[in-house]
Amino acid sequence: MNYLAHLALSGDDAEIITGNLMGDFLTRKQLADKPVNFQVGYNLHIYIDQYTDTHRDVDEVINLFKNNHGKYASVISDIVFDYFLAINWSEFYSTDFDSFELDMYNKLGEQTHLLPEKIRHHILRMIQGQFIKSYTSLYGLQFVLERMDKRASFPAKFVEAINIVKNEEKFINEKFLSFYKNLKEETNTKLLSLQNGMIL
Repeated sequence: MNYLAHLALSGDDAEIITGNLMGDFLTRKQLADKPVNFQVGYNLHIYIDQYTDTHRDVDEVINLFKNNHGKYASVISDIVFDYFLAINWSEFYSTDFDSFELDMYNKLGEQTHLLPEKIRHHILRMIQGQFIKSYTSLYGLQFVLERMDKRASFPAKFVEAINIVKNEEKFINEKFLSFYKNLKEETNTKLLSLQNGMIL
C-alpha cells in the first residue's frame, strides 16, 4: 500500500501516523531517538507492507501490470490501490475524506520536528502540494505516475499503467475491496498489540 492507506490505517495518534508514513523514508537505525508511538507507527508500516506482499488478491492485481512493468508492477499496484481506497472511502470510514485529508496535513505538520532536515522539507512540500488529494481521481493518479516516470533513472512507462486501470477497473475494484477489508481488520489488531508492547 502507498501513502494514503498507511495514513488511514494508523488511527488518530499524530506520532503513530507520522511514524507509519516514515516507513518509506527512514531506516531502523534512525528510530533510536524517536518517541515510542513514532516507533509503533514505523513498525505498523512494516507489518502493512508484509501483509500486502503475501495477499492473494494483491498478487492478482500485480499480475495485470507485470507484462508492461516487470519488477515495478508491485509498486504500481500499491499506488493504484490508494486510488481505489479514495473512491471507496465511505465503505470503510465514517469520517468524510476532505476532513480526513485536512487532519492528516495538520498532524503531519505538527510532527515534522521529529524528522531529519532533508526529509522534513520533503514532507512539507508533499503537504503543500496536497499529495493526498492526488489519489481521488484518475487524473490525479495519472499525475502521480507521471512524476514517477520523471524520477526513474530509465524509461519505466509508469504512466501507461493508467490504461490498464481503466480497462480493468471493475476487476481491480473487486480485488481491492476484498483485500482492504482483511487488511483493515488485521492492522487494527496489530496496532493494538504494538501499543501494548506485544508481538503478534
